[in-house]
Amino acid sequence: MCAVLLDDIDQVFLNSFCFGFRIFDKAVDSLFLSYLINSEIGRKAFENLVQGSTRYNLSKSGFNNVCLILPPLDEQIAIANILSDLDSEIISLKNKKRQFDNIKKALNHDLMSAKIRVLKK
Repeated sequence: MCAVLLDDIDQVFLNSFCFGFRIFDKAVDSLFLSYLINSEIGRKAFENLVQGSTRYNLSKSGFNNVCLILPPLDEQIAIANILSDLDSEIISLKNKKRQFDNIKKALNHDLMSAKIRVLKK
């Protein structure tokens, strides 16, 4: 699993199963790289380097030895923007679903407790 911190922060504290690095290469979009590493294609690139039986770990040297083929920067940015927009839409839809679930629970309670009556005409 990969996460990207886009803010420029001097010090970041990570747990013992994480390592951080900064992308200085101007030909690499950090957000695109995060999506790539978390994708099926990216995971397959690291598949043979992980160690462990219940929790897989990847060493920093193993990570640094993986060669990933990247599209041109403008295409990386376009892909990352599309995926980011989709992530935002998914979050929005999940929030709407949560709201409808709450409405349903409240309505269910009111109907079952006879607080609201349903009359046949």
